[in-house]
Amino acid sequence: MSKLHKPFFSRRLVDYLLIVGTEETTYDVFGTANTIHHPQLLRRFPPQDYPDFYLPPDVVYFCQPEGYTSSIGNQQLGNKEATSFIFTLTEKDSGMRRYGVSVNFYQTFNQPLQLPHDNHPSQANDNDSSSPRQPQRQNKTFLISLCIISHHAFFTSFRKCINILREIIDTHPVCHQDGNSSQLWLPLIQASPNQGSQYDQVVEEIEAWIERFLKSPTPIPGQTRVEIELLDKHHSPIVLALPNSSRFTLTDFPVHLPVELLGVETFIRVFTCMLLQHKYNR
Repeated sequence: MSKLHKPFFSRRLVDYLLIVGTEETTYDVFGTANTIHHPQLLRRFPPQDYPDFYLPPDVVYFCQPEGYTSSIGNQQLGNKEATSFIFTLTEKDSGMRRYGVSVNFYQTFNQPLQLPHDNHPSQANDNDSSSPRQPQRQNKTFLISLCIISHHAFFTSFRKCINILREIIDTHPVCHQDGNSSQLWLPLIQASPNQGSQYDQVVEEIEAWIERFLKSPTPIPGQTRVEIELLDKHHSPIVLALPNSSRFTLTDFPVHLPVELLGVETFIRVFTCMLLQHKYNR
């Protein structure tokens, strides 16, 4: 890095929080149906772009690079554990990098499916012929991605924040009344509140929680730290800090990984080269 170019420092701790999935799904009501869908952006916080950072429209493919398989009547997908990974967004012209942390998990919903009309009226009784077929409820399971985009590589802390948000939704008391957390996920990801629904106020509280989280400041390198209380005071806050310019930039990865992958001798050589390069840049 040249001494003449001072690196950009963002005062925003988090740029965007995204909910990625799909808006439409097709089914085969005569059996278990599986269809591959392209990921789509369902919700974004905040809804507007920043003047210095426009949200790339193809960021959804980084959250779900292989798409996902939706299904009906498949309980195994809903029981899968959540997976997480990170990615980097790099601008071609400026070389500026943003970092993404995505947590993916399957969520099962109960939605009414309208069965096709009977093509053989002679097989139906009088009651069936005089009244429309009632919709049948079946399980719909599909992938949801919660993703944080930031200029700062707080991978471990951002992953904790996403898991806490998911825990708040899944364990909310209103979900225990019905025994189904999908009743909260559905209006949240579709942004379509029902007038008079008991979930509307809860969804507004969750959206307000996300907005407060997005207003968290960035710690000043080498001077301050930021403590974020995402739950009540009985839980430890998430502490964030950045090293000053005389130290290495933050690398939020386990130290044992390069040692295991490169070996001790090769790792020491690489680390020595990094120290010399860092000393030269100063």
